Amino acid sequence: MTVEREPEDVVIQLVSEMKALRQANVIASAVILAFVVIDAMAHISRAVDADRATHSDFKAWVDRYMHAREPSEYRYTGEDIYAARCDLLHTFSNQHREGRKNFGYQDGYPHRYRPDIAPNFVMLSVDALVEDLWQGISEFLAEKRSGADYPLITQGFNEVFAFTPFRAKP
Repeated sequence: MTVEREPEDVVIQLVSEMKALRQANVIASAVILAFVVIDAMAHISRAVDADRATHSDFKAWVDRYMHAREPSEYRYTGEDIYAARCDLLHTFSNQHREGRKNFGYQDGYPHRYRPDIAPNFVMLSVDALVEDLWQGISEFLAEKRSGADYPLITQGFNEVFAFTPFRAKP
């Protein structure tokens, strides 16, 4: 049995799980969950007549809602984050590509990018990536809340994140 929830309640649970992963120092799992959540957000925000999200939806969502905060040395692009996502989710690696950015992950701040030293290598801060994602989701929900399609957004959250609560609320 699934429980109908407000999008903010879903986000609270996801943030809690992401924090637990970080506290357990399981960086790869935290990054994987972040990429899966971006996939889900692309699915929720896709065109109404589309059956499912595409790579273009993923890239557009990142470009629109995810913004690296100061003092980051790197600014997100949907294209780059999609490549990082595919590398990690499909091969659990950092594929080296000539002429394209390659990504590593670190548990410090901020995102690091020194093109004068390594023009194709970016070290993403896991904590900053997660914070930027939650900020993006907040921006998305604030933008959609006043629109006529908000009930569809709520329905999308409940379809995509349809899981039975793992623990009962006290």
